[in-house]
Amino acid sequence: MQRLQALCAKSEHCEYELREKMMRWEIPSEKADKIIEKLRADSFIDDERFARAYTLDKLRYNHWGREKIRFMLRGMRIPSAAIEYGLSEIDEDEYEEIKRKLIDKKEREINDTNPYVRRAKLQRFLYSRGFYIDD
Repeated sequence: MQRLQALCAKSEHCEYELREKMMRWEIPSEKADKIIEKLRADSFIDDERFARAYTLDKLRYNHWGREKIRFMLRGMRIPSAAIEYGLSEIDEDEYEEIKRKLIDKKEREINDTNPYVRRAKLQRFLYSRGFYIDD
């Protein structure tokens, strides 16, 4: 319990990550459930707080778009309401600036002269990062 509290005090973690750790530590699931309940009660775990922190970190440092962030949060079993809250915290100007920088950089890297091929490559790149052209 103290190890998990210390871990949560240093940075945001979700229930899924903590359960994975407890499985590796071979903690029985009944005990893990009680630990998770206690961590939630003491505000060490908060899905909305985690979703917000994860969203802003992945946008700013990994340059991921909304769709990739949403996909990854779903994979961590974060509730939809918490995911939408986290995504709503994105500043539109910052989002557009990051997207624009990615587009500019990728356009310089594409060597093909055919405009259709260039656009297709750019779209595939943006989709892989979780951005849509019309975002």
